[in-house]
Amino acid sequence: MGKRYDPPKQSGIGQFFDAVFLLALVYFVLFIPLIFGLTGASSTNVMPETVNWETLGQNETMQSQWEKLGYTPETAAEMITQRFDYSIDPLMLIITA
Repeated sequence: MGKRYDPPKQSGIGQFFDAVFLLALVYFVLFIPLIFGLTGASSTNVMPETVNWETLGQNETMQSQWEKLGYTPETAAEMITQRFDYSIDPLMLIITA
C-alpha cells in the first residue's frame, strides 16, 4: 500500500477568506437575474364584466371566508383575478441550464 495522503493545512485566515469569497460569489450569482431584469415575474389581471362571487369563480365556502376577512366581491376581485404568467422563454431556460 502507498503512504497515507495528508492534505495541506489551511490557516484560519485562509478559511475565513474562502468562506467569505464563496458566500459573495453565491450572492452575486443569485442576483444576476435581478440585475439584468430576467426575473420574469409578470402577472395578468383578467377582470370579468360583472363582478360577483359567481363570475369570480368562488363557491359558497370561499365566499364566506372572503366575507369573514371583510372583503366584498369588488374589493377581492383584484386579488382573485391576478394570475401569474407561467410562460417559459426557451433561450433563458437553456442559458440557465
